[in-house]
Amino acid sequence: MFDTEFPDMDQYQLDLRTRVYVMGPALLSRARLEGGEFRFSRDAEKIATSSLDLISIYLYLEGTESRCIEGVDQIAETGDIGFLDLTRTSSVSAASYVQNLILPRSLLEGSKRNLDHLHGLILRKGSVANTVLGAHLRALWLAAAEASLEDGPALIDATAGLVSGLLLSGPESEQDQHDLADAQLVRIRRYINRHLGDTTLGPDRLCDQLGLSRAALYRHMAPLGGVADYIRTQRLRKVYLTLCDPSYAHLSVMEVAAVWGFGDTSGFYRSFKRKYSLNPGDLRVYPEVMKSPEATAQRKAPFVTDWLGEVDADQDGKLDA
Repeated sequence: MFDTEFPDMDQYQLDLRTRVYVMGPALLSRARLEGGEFRFSRDAEKIATSSLDLISIYLYLEGTESRCIEGVDQIAETGDIGFLDLTRTSSVSAASYVQNLILPRSLLEGSKRNLDHLHGLILRKGSVANTVLGAHLRALWLAAAEASLEDGPALIDATAGLVSGLLLSGPESEQDQHDLADAQLVRIRRYINRHLGDTTLGPDRLCDQLGLSRAALYRHMAPLGGVADYIRTQRLRKVYLTLCDPSYAHLSVMEVAAVWGFGDTSGFYRSFKRKYSLNPGDLRVYPEVMKSPEATAQRKAPFVTDWLGEVDADQDGKLDA
């Protein structure tokens, strides 16, 4: 489920104790760690290979936990309640004593709200939602020790209903929808821009890694011209800037293009010419004049290199004559 690490294992005497209850479709556990640090994480590779569509809820009973949720650092303290979506990336340095409930996403999807905002959510100690849910999670732990196999699913259904009622109930306001859409778009763009060199980057990869349906992905990317157009535009921009950089002069044009995910030579040259109205090799001749890909893409008149090419052609004709 997670990649785990004990960075202090050689220096300290680690003592990790866990108890786990299987409650119908869910897992309920408590873990206590003494004498060191325990880290666990889910990166993109782990997510792709495990295919777990689960929501994890943490009640921090003792200690402080450091979390990095898709590049955002967080601190969870004793009494807080935290959420992780296991289809999305995270890295955690575990608290010394924590209770964890892992629920299938399907138990929460009957609510009117989407679940995107749960990933990285922390309900702080003292808040109304924390007080209610925290009391329920503590009671659930006590009940689990006495519950029969038949009791487990009913207890978990009640817990999922409480989570939905506290955090997912009610229609989204227009502002809620706007904020969630903006956050999701930032997340999609960030992933794309970090993986431009990967030739498998596309709708299937994005849906798998980001936990989105195709319809949701296309809806979020529509303002940017669509998924394929955005990826192609960002790759072309990276090629443009790299070709203008003297430190990459030892690479051929197609070697640079390949670095940024282009494999088809003719397709790349056509896309580059259509976008910037010049050939990629021209950037190696006049890099100082064309440092800005945006400015070059917007120009209407033929560039100086086009004019020089026409002059050269005329001169060649005269010499031949």
